[in-house]
Amino acid sequence: SVTKAGYIKRTSPRSFAASTREEICKRDDDRLIFVQAVKTTQHLLMFTTLGNVIYRPIHDLAGIRWKDIGEHLSQTLTNFATEEEVLYAEIIDDFTPETYFAVTKMGQIKRVDRTEFQPWRSYKTKSAKYAKLKGDEDQVVAIAPIKLAAVMVITEKGYALHFSIEEVPVVGSTAA
Repeated sequence: SVTKAGYIKRTSPRSFAASTREEICKRDDDRLIFVQAVKTTQHLLMFTTLGNVIYRPIHDLAGIRWKDIGEHLSQTLTNFATEEEVLYAEIIDDFTPETYFAVTKMGQIKRVDRTEFQPWRSYKTKSAKYAKLKGDEDQVVAIAPIKLAAVMVITEKGYALHFSIEEVPVVGSTAA
């Protein structure tokens, strides 16, 4: 499981079955964003609001009871900021090519390929960039694998932009 504030845990099926989903231990201001049954041979990718991607092999995660709070990402990552939140998490079997679509608060849009997130040498202590932001006020507001051919972006003031996903080029993970 992964929470928005950055608490992660791997729970045994026995501990999970002995509790309800609502009995997860978390802070009052936090919310659960990802729960899935997985195998220890799979990989976890977590994307944050500050444009960072965190990689963890499932077998590396500590086994923690469902009713315990879990391990915070700042316990192992040296570059996890206090205002950083996990926006999206997913389990993958391997790093086969798949494209992700990211949108920032300041209007940047990009596509990046999953192969950019192959485990790096210091993945246990540092996250890697998947989006370069436009300053301190900017943050990623949405990221997901692309499943559709068209995208519609709607602004806070009600403006909308509809376009083909092919109009957004696939760029490297550190590109704006």
